[in-house]
Amino acid sequence: HKVQNQSLDQLNGTQRALTEVQAANWLGLAVATLRAWRHRNIGPRFVRFGRAVRYLPIDIEGFIAESRVDRQDDSDGRPQPSADAAAA
Repeated sequence: HKVQNQSLDQLNGTQRALTEVQAANWLGLAVATLRAWRHRNIGPRFVRFGRAVRYLPIDIEGFIAESRVDRQDDSDGRPQPSADAAAA
């Protein structure tokens, strides 16, 4: 009966699709934000099974990677001062 208790995602080595609540928690956002983003065609990719909306972990991870902002640094690796600090 042990195999019967395992979910299909555990059996085939894939990760289970996340509900919008789970995805919002992972991203630290409100569910309403994800819903608004879907309506505006922005945010992480999602899948729809009838009326059910799910997020794949790989798509959440990809969204996080794409949203990453890299700082611009000097050639010596130190952060550049802001324009306000440079004018002072």
